[in-house]
Amino acid sequence: MAAASSENSIRPAVSGDDLIHVLSARWMMLVVLALHTAGGRTRFGTLLRAVPGISNRVLSGRLACLEEHGLVVRDVSPTRPVSITYTLTEQGGQVADALTHLRRISCARSQH
Repeated sequence: MAAASSENSIRPAVSGDDLIHVLSARWMMLVVLALHTAGGRTRFGTLLRAVPGISNRVLSGRLACLEEHGLVVRDVSPTRPVSITYTLTEQGGQVADALTHLRRISCARSQH
């Protein structure tokens, strides 16, 4: 997955330990997977519907954390109303691919 083109996407890669810590937060993996399922780029409301049970406040916080760690880019378009989209960075896409693989393994194991 190509990196999003934005000033905000110029962040250092997250170290392995930091990445595990970030992803271990409740809802975090589901948010990354929802972004990935949406094609890597989507709006807040779409993510809110894609992760049943998550609150506005928690989703907002998780997206801010992913952005802070360089896994997601927040893009604000100066339209009326303002349009905000969230896009996985290259590293965010790699994380999503790994989580998708783990999900497949888990599903395969649960079917046996």
